[in-house]
Amino acid sequence: MISLETVAGIVTFVIFIILVISLSYFLSFLEKFAFFSNENPVSRILQIIKISTDDMSWKEYFLSILLINFLVVIISGIILVASLNPGYYITPSLLFNTISSFITNTDLEHFASELMFKPYGEAFALQFMEWIAAATGLSVAISFIRSMTYGKIGNFLLDVLSSLILVLLPLSLFLSIFYMAMGVPQTFSSFFNTAEPAGPISSLLPIMTLGNNGGSYYMLGSAITFQNPNIFTNFVQALSMLIFPFSLFWLFGLNLKNKKEGLSLLIASLFIFMLMSIIVLFEHQTLFPFRIGDFSTKILTLASIFSNTGLVSAPLFGLSSHALTVYIIAMAIAMSPGSIGTGFINIEVYTILTIFFISLMAGRMPEYLYFKLNIKEIKLSSLAFLLHPLLIYIGILFMPFILPGSLFPHIGNNFTQALWEIISSTENNGSDFYGTLGNFAALNYLTGILMILGRYIFLMLALLIANEFITKKKGASSSKIRTDTFAFSISLVIFIFLLVIITLLPLLVLGPMANW
Repeated sequence: MISLETVAGIVTFVIFIILVISLSYFLSFLEKFAFFSNENPVSRILQIIKISTDDMSWKEYFLSILLINFLVVIISGIILVASLNPGYYITPSLLFNTISSFITNTDLEHFASELMFKPYGEAFALQFMEWIAAATGLSVAISFIRSMTYGKIGNFLLDVLSSLILVLLPLSLFLSIFYMAMGVPQTFSSFFNTAEPAGPISSLLPIMTLGNNGGSYYMLGSAITFQNPNIFTNFVQALSMLIFPFSLFWLFGLNLKNKKEGLSLLIASLFIFMLMSIIVLFEHQTLFPFRIGDFSTKILTLASIFSNTGLVSAPLFGLSSHALTVYIIAMAIAMSPGSIGTGFINIEVYTILTIFFISLMAGRMPEYLYFKLNIKEIKLSSLAFLLHPLLIYIGILFMPFILPGSLFPHIGNNFTQALWEIISSTENNGSDFYGTLGNFAALNYLTGILMILGRYIFLMLALLIANEFITKKKGASSSKIRTDTFAFSISLVIFIFLLVIITLLPLLVLGPMANW
């Protein structure tokens, strides 16, 4: 017999999904105004102060990303070193890992943030990088959509400022007020009416969740009462992590003036999310008590891992081998819904590859949105898909040589933890088992390099694919495969599972599946 708690959990999850889809739909109109409207106030201000908003080539756009991100890293690194608490020292390897982590939207933490840095270091260094990382991912996704709908890449400075000022900032201010009303601290004092360290948490939480950053003020994330005091803050944090990734599917359809195109991608992403969620939601966990309830904790963890945010409200050690398998696959799929910006780009990569293989089997010329797909788009999409699996296998090969004896990746639990660390770094997720145990030079450098390569090579490939659409002319064809149907959504889901599971199966067998 189904318990009352289970029924309540199912109802909560259904309401949660409805709210995610509804809020992401309304958010897409704000994004359309911010990025595709002639009334953009940011554009007008830049023009008044004589800063160019002219369209860039893909190279100029990518170099602008690297330049702005690099400047932010330099400024943040100086502030971090200056904000160390007395008695703490940050090694070069940990500093490299930390700035690599936060600027790439990963936020892997091999340190106890609440103890190591003063509150102003959190606010003006770590949070600063989180804002820029989120805006960068969103901007590249916008440029990708713009290339297919308006035939241009856009201007990165305009896009990143529009992301920050018109989209992320207003929502973050609203959420900050909500969190303060719920009792979440917002202070630059080291303590808040208790011996538990506190800081500017209410201002951190919105960008941490909306921007799919996950870099928490506390090493234990939202398992700490100050950061996540009740089921309402838990619910809002989970919602915040999903609305931006899903909104881009709606925005895509709006700009194409064919909502079905965006809806077919959303259905595929949502189908994978819900299908894999069922396994986790009804998996019985007994290793750790859930402070805010079983289903509430699982919903936040689901939203976090599937959006590659990496924020958790319970220790990962409490997950079963089945749940670990699901979450590792979800991190690797990276489009259900994936992180802000990159989730949308990933599903477009999968879409191009799916169209190519279906067209081969049907004996048709591959076309997408009336663009004929040639060998260059297929190669670039294949590289974009293979990039992360390649980095994961390279990373896991190094792990036996750098992990100490207690963490050596033996088959089973230890291999699962090592695999999670590598996938989380490569896919810019940021959750991990090691915590401060991972703070040694070899692992800091390895994961830092994986985070940088997994982020910036992928963004470069995305811009290269977008550039190919700019150079093409649309041509109507009666033989093209329709991509705005439910049948295509299901085909896309099947193809994604085949691609990801085939590439990851050997690692899954040595890791979580060894404990089934």
